[in-house]
Amino acid sequence: MKPRIIVCGLDRTGYKILSLLKQQGCLVLGIHDRPMHQDDTEIIIGDLAAAETLLAAGIRDAQTLILAGADETRNLTILMQARVLNPRVRIINRLFNSSLGVRLDLTLPNHLTMSVAALAAPVFAFSAMGSEAIGQLRLFNQTWPIHEEYIDDNHPWLGKPLAEFWEDRTRMLIYYLPNDESKIDLVSAVLNGRTLQFGDRLLLGTQPSVRTASRPIFQKNIKALLGSSSFP
Repeated sequence: MKPRIIVCGLDRTGYKILSLLKQQGCLVLGIHDRPMHQDDTEIIIGDLAAAETLLAAGIRDAQTLILAGADETRNLTILMQARVLNPRVRIINRLFNSSLGVRLDLTLPNHLTMSVAALAAPVFAFSAMGSEAIGQLRLFNQTWPIHEEYIDDNHPWLGKPLAEFWEDRTRMLIYYLPNDESKIDLVSAVLNGRTLQFGDRLLLGTQPSVRTASRPIFQKNIKALLGSSSFP
């Protein structure tokens, strides 16, 4: 197999990246430095920075190399070896040192620095603000939380037109998945005056704001937890 993507370093983060890419139907192959419990023919075991390991993984034909390991020094060693073998390969590099990452991005062609901590921090912050964010989007010098809305019988948006949310500047519609066989896209659904129906799904970004639970809901949850009828 000539993979389009190689994931180098299959710890918890790297293996999840590999699995997700496979779910998306990508031609992907993993490299790890020790045997794994998973019986996967698309994983090569060897020295991550060795030329023979990278060549066995198909580095000369790969379009992208993901350096997913937590060891920055090792990632940089692999990067240099990979660029010798394939000067055009796109490299996504996991680094904790943000200043070094910026310098590499500016200096090396087809190089992108990714930090797990930087990616996770906004989601933690949005969760603290009361938003069940699944990701984030940088827009207008502000980071917006991205979340999914599933329209059920009790959802307050049930029956409302998509155009209402399209025109709302505090929300940014990203994707619309109708619960029917129409397969209509988001823009067409807005222009055709579609309303949200049971089973529809929306992916959207929302302008950050702090959400607080009302006191009656809080008291109700405490009652259920303690099983007490004497709660004031």
